[in-house]
Formats: sequence, C-alpha cells, structure tokens
Amino acid sequence: MMDQTLTQTPNQLTDVKCTAFRSGDGILIWTHKTMLEHLSEGFPGADLVFATDEAVCLTERSLVLRSLFERMHLRKHARLSKTFFSDGFELAEAAEKYLVYSVMASCAEYIERIASKRVYSMAAFRHGVKYDYTEVIDQAAPYIIDTHPNEIASRFRNHPAIVVAWTAYRNAFLEVAEFVTSEPPEWLSKKRHPHECEQWDPYFREVKRKLPRRATDCLRRLQGKDITWFQEALSANANLLADCPNGSCSKRVDAWKDRCETALWSIREFMSGCQIPVDLVLQSSDKVLIGAHKANLEAWSDGFPSANSVDDTHEPVDLTETAEILKLLMQGMHKTRFTPWATLSCDTVFALSEAAKKYFVYSVMAGCREYMYGWPDGQG
Repeated sequence: MMDQTLTQTPNQLTDVKCTAFRSGDGILIWTHKTMLEHLSEGFPGADLVFATDEAVCLTERSLVLRSLFERMHLRKHARLSKTFFSDGFELAEAAEKYLVYSVMASCAEYIERIASKRVYSMAAFRHGVKYDYTEVIDQAAPYIIDTHPNEIASRFRNHPAIVVAWTAYRNAFLEVAEFVTSEPPEWLSKKRHPHECEQWDPYFREVKRKLPRRATDCLRRLQGKDITWFQEALSANANLLADCPNGSCSKRVDAWKDRCETALWSIREFMSGCQIPVDLVLQSSDKVLIGAHKANLEAWSDGFPSANSVDDTHEPVDLTETAEILKLLMQGMHKTRFTPWATLSCDTVFALSEAAKKYFVYSVMAGCREYMYGWPDGQG
C-alpha cells in the first residue's frame, strides 16, 4: 500500500487491483480491493467496485485510514500502545464503522487497558456503551463515578437502560461515601453498653480534617474503588487512642474501616457483575474480601450454613482458603460458565478440589474429579 497525492492521473486511479480513497483531510490512499473484501464487511467486494477516475471519499483522517488499512494486510500490526490515545479511539471507531473485526478486537483490548487513565475513562465508557463492550464499560465505570447524573443522562439519552443502571451504580458509591464521611456507630460492650472515652473526640476531629466534607466530594477520591487514602487517614493519628482503657476506640476504628471496605467491595461490576445482591462477605487467608450470596451457598452446597441462619453483618467471615480458590469456588456456585479448566495449574485444581470437598460443593467436586481423570499419568 502506498499513499499518493491529489495530482495522480486518471489511469492510475483506475487500477483494477486497487481502490483509491480520499481521506477527510484530502489525501489519496490506495489499498487492495481483495483485502477490503476478505477482511471487512463494511467495504464493497472486489466484484462490486467498478473502474472510475473518482476516488471514494471517506470522512476519516488519513492517519487513521493508513493505520486501518495497514492492519488489513498480512504483516505484523504496529503496537497500539505506541499510538496516541485520540488516534486509538478514532481507529476503533473506523474499525467498527467498516466492520474490520480483527482491528475491532485489538482496539477494544487497547481501550479496556487505558480505561483506568482517568482523562480517557469517559471516552472508553462511551465506546463500550456504543458498541456493547461490557468489559470496557466495567473497567471505565469506577473512574467516572463523580460524573453528575444529569451529564450521564445527556450523553446517553439514547441508552435509557445505561442511565438507570448508572444511577443505581453511583448511589452505591454514595453510600460508601456516607460511611466514610460520617462518624461510625458507638462501640458497644458485651453487655451492650456504649463505650465512652475522652480519646475518641480528638481522634475523630483529626481524621475528619483529612476527609472530604461531603459525600459527593468523596466520590472523586473513591474513583477506581481506591480507599487507601481513607485507611491512611485512620492510621495517621492512631497514637491519639493509645490511652484508651481497653482498646475499644481502636475496635471502633477497625469496625469503621471494615464497614467502608466491605461496602465498597460489594459494589458489583457495572455491566457484567452478578445481579444477585451481595449479603455476605468472606475473607480469604491472604486477607482478600470476597462477596457471596447466602442463598447460593445454601442452594449449591451442604457445607455452608443456611441463608436464614446467617445474620446480616458487616463483619467478614474468615476462611482458610486463598482468594484464588474461594473465587473459583464461588464461581462454581453461580449459573455461569466456569473458568476453563486448562488455564488452572495442577496445584490450583488440587486446592480447589479440597475446598469443594470441605464445603460439599458437589458441582465443583465433580468438575475437579473429571478434569483430573483426564490428566496424563504422572501429571498429578
């Protein structure tokens, strides 16, 4: 493929093997008709392109068209990571418009990767909504939670379901923000008496100075589900609680932190997350919080307590398995496709099998057993 100027002769423009396109900025770009036919569904087939002394006018810039056509040739594609972000979005739009599927896929992966760069998060979210890339939407959504609902309603007026879902999603973050910016409940003794201590008020005043004043101001700090700044604010003045008689003030701080972390973690993915509300939080042996559903634990296993016997609580339930194993186990108790077995290591399958036996998750027990039966002799 080669670029040509606007001074080409009509004979050059009528080459039966190539088609000339004129970009939005007035540059002629040649590409092969057969490539257009075989690698896209948005350009006419070779047998439908007639000889003409007129170039086909397109709206995209020449830089974008060159990049698109280069990726329709049998050669290594240039890395998108070396592309300017704005050019990457334009290339993705062109690929979607002309149905160049291989480029559509690589651009979607690229946009998902940069969605956490806050300056591009809204553009990534918009691309995901427009072309139905749920992974891109999920990646970008936590980074634009401070966007006002009126702006979302204006930007996505043609996608009312997105606007409704966004309101619920943002409200979940606002609830976390309320927990962060409000004084936590008093710590109660075993006899249900509130703990009174002169150390608490000075400590709380110092922490409040480091926190946003309003819940709406807190949303920007919670972008990307980041709560490390809150944890740091709590620990920065822990020395003020050193003289608390029985350590109850520190327990109150821990309960405050756990409540906020649990509420934040429990917010499901914007698009692809499970629709069942999280009503139980598990803590793995490596201290990762994992959301669970009491009803699922009851329906899919005999090793967890029944739903009506587990009280609602913000306190996580400690388990001895790692986060990797617990996530796989919880996945096996959902109506969803399980992670491909071939992607799991032998050690992971063994550990998952042990956990499934421990908690009597019969479907996962069967899956582990069938997969291990297929191992070559000596692999286990």
